[in-house]
Amino acid sequence: MSQPRSDEQAEVTIKAAILGLFEDTTIENIEVRPGEDHVGEPALFVTVYLKAAQRRMSGSVLLDTIAAAATALREIDDYRFPYVTFLAPEDERAEDTRPAA
Repeated sequence: MSQPRSDEQAEVTIKAAILGLFEDTTIENIEVRPGEDHVGEPALFVTVYLKAAQRRMSGSVLLDTIAAAATALREIDDYRFPYVTFLAPEDERAEDTRPAA
């Protein structure tokens, strides 16, 4: 399977897994970007944009989200790690300032 096709399938799979954990009213959007982690391994960077501010996102919710995404990826034979970030409306979006490879 070509990489772009694999990335598309991974995105659909991750979105479905994460949406299965939350109410429809919680998530505004989910962005999935392929890349490399800090040691150069293939990875997926997942940003979950929330519709409303959360008082505090518990660690267990983050872990459940990572576990659901990773399990769903393994089911399609994709072994990249999903790095998940939650952003509320008032959070600033970090810009990636690393030079392009």
